This record gives sequence, C-alpha cells and structure tokens, in this order.
Amino acid sequence: MESETEKSAVFINTRNKQETRPTNFALYEEFSHKSIADTIKASRTSFEHATVEQRRSLEVKSDDEVQAFRIWLEETKNLRPLEAHYYSISLKSLLFGLPTGANVARLFDKILKTLPKPDDT
Repeated sequence: MESETEKSAVFINTRNKQETRPTNFALYEEFSHKSIADTIKASRTSFEHATVEQRRSLEVKSDDEVQAFRIWLEETKNLRPLEAHYYSISLKSLLFGLPTGANVARLFDKILKTLPKPDDT
C-alpha cells in the first residue's frame, strides 16, 4: 500500500511542471541541490519514525533550513524580504513531512504571483 508521502511525491513529479509546479519548489531545488519529491519523502519518513526528542531536533533543523533558504533567496535571487519570507515559510510544512505541504506551497505561489514586482510600484 502506498503511503501519503509516496502519493505526494508521485503527484508532484507527474504534474505538468510548466503549469503547476510552484516557483518555490524550483527555487528550493536549486538551493538544496535535491529534488522536492526526495525532500518530501525523506522528511516524512524521518518524522514518522522519530521519537518526541528526535522530532524536536528535526523541527530545529527544518527551521534552520527555512531560514537559510530565506537568506539565500534575498541574497542570491534578490527577492524582497517579504517575498523571500513567504517562499521559504511555504516550504516549512514540506520539511516537517506534512502531506498538506504541497497544497500550502501552491497557495503561497499563487498569492506571490499576484503581488506587484518592485519595478511595478
């Protein structure tokens, strides 16, 4: 029987990447040098098998990864602080191994695409 993680990973990989793949997925893959599907699978597996103490450690590690990603977005991709914050925080649930993370990331992606660009204001 296929787990929710495996279903999510397959769903992400089989969708039309040009139309439905959130920008933050591609940015995170560039930052981490890992596929988003592998990240989801590894995170979900880690959280599923972790003790309470290990989960706390994983949460700290995920928070550190989100912070590093935000800084990278600002410094490397020249995103405004608010955009970098939302792109990075939308990945947090994925790093926590939550199956709803992909939906959260897509929601944030749609919202961020409606914001005016710095040169539009």
